[in-house]
Amino acid sequence: LFFLGGCQGTSALYQGKYVDPEFAIPLPGNVAEEQWETYELAIKYGYSEDNLYFQIIGQVNLADQYAEIYHYLDRLDVYLLFLDNSLTVIKAEKLASSFSTSPKDSIPFDRSFKIPQNTTAFSFAYYGTVRELDKKDGNIATLWHVPK
Repeated sequence: LFFLGGCQGTSALYQGKYVDPEFAIPLPGNVAEEQWETYELAIKYGYSEDNLYFQIIGQVNLADQYAEIYHYLDRLDVYLLFLDNSLTVIKAEKLASSFSTSPKDSIPFDRSFKIPQNTTAFSFAYYGTVRELDKKDGNIATLWHVPK
């Protein structure tokens, strides 16, 4: 599934996919500080929306077990998913990316997006890799959370 991303846009890749209710955040709303997390990472964010534009600011941090074991974050792409009332992805937007950094580093973001019609909630998706050593022969782990 991930390898298709090179052939088509990410929004098209995730469009029509379902997000589990535990990972969906309902709109409308304005939140100063919230956290969305999986076993692999946490996204600390605040957002506001006015039915036309969605503004979000925050940071992504890998979970402690990844930051302590692995020494190198090869790549991490984080996406904002706009969802309809059945928690199906209407559109995906790239929220943050990181390349060749330490897994202990925070990845900041500050973005604004036009809200797609029929959006009632949002969520996040990500895909990336970490390795034990700062060279190509280190143990590699894949991090991912994508809609079904």
